[in-house]
Amino acid sequence: MTDELTPLVLQAQDGDTRAFEQLVVLTQRGLFYTVLRVVQDVHLADDLVQEVYIKAFQSLKELKTPEFFKPWLHRIAMNRAIDSRRSAMKANEKVFLVGDFFSAGVEAPEPEPDREEMHKMEIAIGEAIAALPDQQRTVLSLTMEKNMSQEEIAQIMECPVGTIKSRLHHARRTLKEKLRKWFGPF
Repeated sequence: MTDELTPLVLQAQDGDTRAFEQLVVLTQRGLFYTVLRVVQDVHLADDLVQEVYIKAFQSLKELKTPEFFKPWLHRIAMNRAIDSRRSAMKANEKVFLVGDFFSAGVEAPEPEPDREEMHKMEIAIGEAIAALPDQQRTVLSLTMEKNMSQEEIAQIMECPVGTIKSRLHHARRTLKEKLRKWFGPF
């Protein structure tokens, strides 16, 4: 997809707003899920993605290497999402957790024992992931959900590949420890 983006980036840098609109269409879904994974609130993620595209549009001429548009855009998004999450935590606002998603709105019928166990396991996984430090959760999300390479993640997060490997290792180790009850020893 990078080959598809590069000509559009060059056109957008020359002031072609239609080219930028096409960049938005091609990248918005992945960007939304990246931000959602950090802030864990659908409406907030949507707002932040719009802010990211505004900032990207305003700063696009500063991008020296059009081939790096996608990592550059994701870096802007990650920085904005992490800033938002920190602000929310400082203000002691309620963070949208996976468990809230399953119970939001509709009263479900009494679950069957197996479904109840699955529901508890899903909540435990969601809570374990949500409890990871921001940097570890981000690396895990980009690796598992976006299938990004460690090199791509290092570009987005502006740190060495070794740091990404370490964060991923610590995230996986923490999850294994917290989820032993459900999956037994690994």
